[in-house]
Amino acid sequence: MKRFLCAGVALLGCLCLLFASPVSAGKAKKQEKEVTIEQVPAKVKATILREAGQNKVTEIEETSVDGKVVYYEAESKIDGKEVEITVAPDGKLLKKQVGDDEDNDDDDAEDGEKGLANQSGKQDQHKEKEVTIEQVPAKVKATILREAGKNKVTEIEEISVDGKVVHYEAEWKIDGKEVEITVAPDGKLLKKQVGDDEDDDDDDAEDDD
Repeated sequence: MKRFLCAGVALLGCLCLLFASPVSAGKAKKQEKEVTIEQVPAKVKATILREAGQNKVTEIEETSVDGKVVYYEAESKIDGKEVEITVAPDGKLLKKQVGDDEDNDDDDAEDGEKGLANQSGKQDQHKEKEVTIEQVPAKVKATILREAGKNKVTEIEEISVDGKVVHYEAEWKIDGKEVEITVAPDGKLLKKQVGDDEDDDDDDAEDDD
């Protein structure tokens, strides 16, 4: 009996490790490594040298996520001002910023993150803003009104990431049940959920995800 019990405990431990592994593996790992101009791909090198002109490139960083290179950042100085160039692995210029001091560079870097978000899988500035039905795009308004029917829309939120609107969320009630829809900026209905209360809505949202 004890032998079976020990075997069961061991099996349970193995299963816990098996199911725990994907969770930790799902977390993106970002890594930055300093490289030379000779170590970057030819197209990246050409873009950096073209943008820097006759100015000396003082530093190049290779940024990767989960082992995959997502972009390169090169620094140079032009007329005493620090210039930072961000280049995709295929040589495409993603961003070029000129700043007098480090604070300005930090502000510009935040603004430029949206150009890199899709490549790194990271979404930085998530913002929710309450708006009226008259403030949303015409196609979004049409979808909301069509789905709500004769019911009064109680709330609309505009969701943006890095300053770019990604979708709208509208709420109303039908027969005492709260209804929430998610609409893309082009008016496409992305999701519709009906719940009795807030807890049910949260469960539905987790299921949809």
